[in-house]
Amino acid sequence: MAFKTLAGSSNGPRSFKSFAKFADGETLEGYFTGFTPNKINTDRMDLNFQTAEGNQTVVSRAGKLTYLESDLEGNGQVLVVGAMTKLTRTGSYQAKGRAFDSPRYSIMQDAEDILDPSKIKTIEAPNVTQSSPEIQERIAKLKAEAKG
Repeated sequence: MAFKTLAGSSNGPRSFKSFAKFADGETLEGYFTGFTPNKINTDRMDLNFQTAEGNQTVVSRAGKLTYLESDLEGNGQVLVVGAMTKLTRTGSYQAKGRAFDSPRYSIMQDAEDILDPSKIKTIEAPNVTQSSPEIQERIAKLKAEAKG
C-alpha cells in the first residue's frame, strides 16, 4: 500500500494538530496507536497515530470528536489499536446557542491492515506539572472563568 499522510505531517518525527483545525474533507490516515491525556485538559484524551514511515501524529479532540467514545459505544464498536485508521472531517455544524462551527467527523478502520505490536511507537503522556508556574496559573484562571 502506498501510504501518504494528508494531514498532520511535520518535518520532525512527531506532530500535533487540533481536529478543530482540519478543513472540511481533510483526512489523516495512519495506524491508531492509542490515547494519551491532553496536555492542557488531562480529562480529555488525544488520539495518537503512526504513519507507515514511523512518524507520530497526535490529534487533539474538539467539537463533536469529544463524543467519540459515546459514539463508538452507541454503535457497539471499539477502536482497534494498531489498525490502519482514517479520520476525516466531514463537515461542520453550529450547535444551538453557539456562534462558531464545530466539526463533524467520520472514523474508519481497516481490520485487515494491522501494525505489528512490536513496531508501535508509544507516545508519552504529557506531564503538565513540568510547565512553568505562570502557565499553571493561567490554566487555573481560565478554568475558573469557564465555570462562571
